[in-house]
Amino acid sequence: MTGSGKTDRISSLPAWTKTAKMVVLVNAGSASASEIVAGALQDHKRAVVLGTQTFGKGSVQTILPLAGQKTAIKLTTARYYTPNGRSIQARGIVPDYVVEESADGDINGFRIREADLQRHLSNDRDTTPEVKSSAPSSADQERLKNYKPIELGVPANDFQLQQALNYLNGKTIQKAPPVQGVVDGKSVDAKDAAGKDAKGQGCRPQGQRPQTDKAPARK
Repeated sequence: MTGSGKTDRISSLPAWTKTAKMVVLVNAGSASASEIVAGALQDHKRAVVLGTQTFGKGSVQTILPLAGQKTAIKLTTARYYTPNGRSIQARGIVPDYVVEESADGDINGFRIREADLQRHLSNDRDTTPEVKSSAPSSADQERLKNYKPIELGVPANDFQLQQALNYLNGKTIQKAPPVQGVVDGKSVDAKDAAGKDAKGQGCRPQGQRPQTDKAPARK
């Protein structure tokens, strides 16, 4: 929008920038503002979202200082919604193409999401069961001992980025080996979670395993 002393930078961009293919990469560490942007681009069909389901931080907190005291009250005062009216709270953004963090599957283990927090706000528009994290097994803990954190933005080490580039170049999006996960709020076996490889479609369905705090967040 334009206004006093402001310029609409979008209107001055070359025409090709408004129709070029765009991919937004997300994972369980993507929260709050990044979820709003991803959801808006998804709703407007301006970009495809690729990765794993986001954190689900869909509320706004306001801190109110108490007069004459060195304390304050923190209140939840608003909720985030996408342009189509979807609530982000405790649900997050479900990618158009679910791609795990590694070619070996979700090796990042377990990370707490909004739905795991005690007394979190429920989603006021989506009544499907919330996706919650589970405690890592001893086998998972052993597997993570020698885990090397992913270097985000480095194609050679960033599996999701590799698949995003494949999508943009019209190549096949490679799915990771299926893992135990959740699809539409229901636990599924690995064999049921497997999807299809395709050019621009057919990665593993909407199931994910949350990540460890070792795993960097996509913002």
